[in-house]
Amino acid sequence: MHNTYHALQTKVGVIRGRDAIYMDEYVYNCQSRELTVRGEFNYNQFSQLEEEGEAFIPFVWTFHNVLYVESTELDFYSQERLIEASFGLIQPSARLEAMREEGNTKLTEEHRHFVIATYDEVIEVIASMDYTLLIP
Repeated sequence: MHNTYHALQTKVGVIRGRDAIYMDEYVYNCQSRELTVRGEFNYNQFSQLEEEGEAFIPFVWTFHNVLYVESTELDFYSQERLIEASFGLIQPSARLEAMREEGNTKLTEEHRHFVIATYDEVIEVIASMDYTLLIP
């Protein structure tokens, strides 16, 4: 199966460029099965933000029903050439398909294989489609 990357639209538009997302931390809570990513968006990378102001905008991004998470330093991420935006889906996903073949009941039709490419790290996460992106 050939993995294909698809950029995703967010409330700030399509996020593109290595300088678009600066991650401060990510925390995985195994009891709630949530992955929370905190950091800043580089305002100059977006066209759909309505308000002008600071060059960097803080965010809190939460993924729900997480079944898989992996973080790799950007320079060692072997699939970097496939990434066309800083946030997207791998679809079809060989990893997600392998999980489906195992028949685990925790995996639902709502689960997707997301990729977040930050300035320093690439995070792959398999979680439900209903992620939350807060911009305080």
